[in-house]
Amino acid sequence: MKPRFLPPFRLMGKGMASFVMEVSQGVVIFAFNAALLSLVGEVGVSSYAIIANLSLMFTAIFLGLSQGAQPLLGKAKGAGDEKEYEGILRYSQQVSWVLSLSVVAICMLFPRLLASVFISGDPEVLDMTLNGLRLYSLGFLFLGYNLIGSIALQSAARSTEAFVFALARGMIMLILFMLVLKNFLGVSGVWLSFLASEAVGFIWMKRTLYRERKLAS
Repeated sequence: MKPRFLPPFRLMGKGMASFVMEVSQGVVIFAFNAALLSLVGEVGVSSYAIIANLSLMFTAIFLGLSQGAQPLLGKAKGAGDEKEYEGILRYSQQVSWVLSLSVVAICMLFPRLLASVFISGDPEVLDMTLNGLRLYSLGFLFLGYNLIGSIALQSAARSTEAFVFALARGMIMLILFMLVLKNFLGVSGVWLSFLASEAVGFIWMKRTLYRERKLAS
């Protein structure tokens, strides 16, 4: 009956990366709205509202994949079965690539169909949304891999690394890229900041998982 306070905090730590991913969305939306409002006014904010909603919908697909893989990865890692762990991780990454390419293809080929769910009568907002969605969707090329990698780190009890990665990729780098690129490319720079953040995150995660494999072997 003796209470122990440390184990609950350890459990909370394992979920901090997922917590950061959820919280960062609000901060990022605020920063993007402020940047677009200063660049093109309410038209940009309206366009981003549509793109952000579509982005949340597509991101949910990758979150479902990563959360489905987490208990399998955790079980394999906890049992010390590195072969099983690597097999699940590799398969999850392959599925994420298929989903990533599918999402980008849909956004490139059918942006008007996607946008029409939210808007139909404002041609100015619609045109900006179509262009913005095509540029913004390129970030989904790497999003799935990054989320799977973050979940893999959590499953391997590397909560601190997963937390730092989620915070840097999902908020800090994204906002920094947005602030820098908008000065050079204007509105296009705002849309491309998602791609830039995910691409850097991909390189970071790929190196991290490579080091983990080397240590495990």
